[in-house]
Amino acid sequence: MVDHPAHGVLSRFGITAVPTCKRCGPNETHAGGVIKAIFDKHGEDHLETVLACITAARNGGLWSETVGAVSDVLVFRSSWPIPAIKRAFADIDLQKHRHFAVRLRPWPVRGSLRVLIDLDLEKLVKSSEAEQGSAHV
Repeated sequence: MVDHPAHGVLSRFGITAVPTCKRCGPNETHAGGVIKAIFDKHGEDHLETVLACITAARNGGLWSETVGAVSDVLVFRSSWPIPAIKRAFADIDLQKHRHFAVRLRPWPVRGSLRVLIDLDLEKLVKSSEAEQGSAHV
């Protein structure tokens, strides 16, 4: 991972990818493979947005399923304004959603997590847009 350009994005967020044989400490993740794949498929700006959303979340997390699910939702909701999405993540509890998604096994955790995040995000972004619209009236 050190030789991959995604490492630079991680370091800007103070995050380090560590091998799965090492226990994660604060600001460390085992999601290096997913992070590299996201960078390769969607680019540096997208990965930065994913990490900004996760670090803005009320109770974030750097698990591979979480990183992947946030990326998936951002791709799916690419027409939504990024600033509104980032603000909305401050009210999303990613750890709570991940714990719930794990309990839904055998369904894939990333897929379940994607739905939970998207439902919250849709509600929060739409209410934010409604508030901003009524403020301009």
